[in-house]
Amino acid sequence: MSRGVTSIVALTVPLLLLLVPRASAVEEYGVWDSKFTGTLSLIQGEDGGSCGYGKTNGVPPYNLPTIAISSKLYENGTGCGACYAVQCVKSQMCRQDKIVAVTATSECIGQPRSGICRPGKKGIIMSPWVYDQIVKNRVAGNIRVRLARIPCRRRGGLVFKPVMGTDYFIGVLILNAAGPGGIASVHMKVGAAGWQPMARNFGGVWSVSGVKVIGVPISFHVVGAIKKYSVTALNVLPATWRVNGTYVFAKNFPITE
Repeated sequence: MSRGVTSIVALTVPLLLLLVPRASAVEEYGVWDSKFTGTLSLIQGEDGGSCGYGKTNGVPPYNLPTIAISSKLYENGTGCGACYAVQCVKSQMCRQDKIVAVTATSECIGQPRSGICRPGKKGIIMSPWVYDQIVKNRVAGNIRVRLARIPCRRRGGLVFKPVMGTDYFIGVLILNAAGPGGIASVHMKVGAAGWQPMARNFGGVWSVSGVKVIGVPISFHVVGAIKKYSVTALNVLPATWRVNGTYVFAKNFPITE
C-alpha cells in the first residue's frame, strides 16, 4: 500500500455531520493554498491514500468531504481522521460565506522544489466535491482557503478493522474517531494479559508483533490526538476475529465545541 500519495480518498457514509456553522475552531491555521484533483481513480482511492483507509467509495465511515493535508498537519499519521473547516477566500470565484467540514484522509506530497504540498508549505488538496461547494466554477491553478481545525462529530463508536494478521502479528485500522479525530497512541491487551503499546505501522494502522493474537479476544486503549481524551474498548475483537472484519465499540471520544 502506498504511504505517500496525493490522492484524496472518498469515503462514503454520512457519519461526518457538516457542523461548521455551529462548531468553534480548536485551532486557526490562517490562509492556505489549495487545489483539487479530478482523477476519478484517485478520488475513489485505488490505494487508499497514506492513512490506509483503502478503496472505500461507498463504505463507512466518511463521506465525500475529504482532503489531503501537508506534512505540517499530517504529523506522520496523527493527522489522519482530523476534521477541518474550509472556506474559499480572496477570489471572486468564491462562494460567499460557504464553509465546509472535511476529514483528512491522506497526506499530500509535493515535489521538493514546487507544488503546494512541498515540505514546509501550507497546502491541501481537495476532492472535487469539496472544491465545488466553496468555488463557483472550477478554475486552473490554486485557490486560497481559510483553514481551521474543528471537533469531529461522528455517529456511533470507534471502529476497529484488522487489516493484517497472522498467529503472532496484527495490524488494526481505527476509524470514526470523534472529537480530536486523530489518534496519538494505542495500547493492546490480548485475553487476560497485560497492556502493551502498539506501533503506528503507517497512517491510521497500528500493529503489534511477537504475541499470539489468533483465537483470543483483544482489547484496545486508544488515546486521541488531544491526549486528555481516551477510550478503552475491552474485548472489542472477539476470539473469532478475522482480517478485514469490522468491529464497532459502543463508545467514542467526547465532542467538544
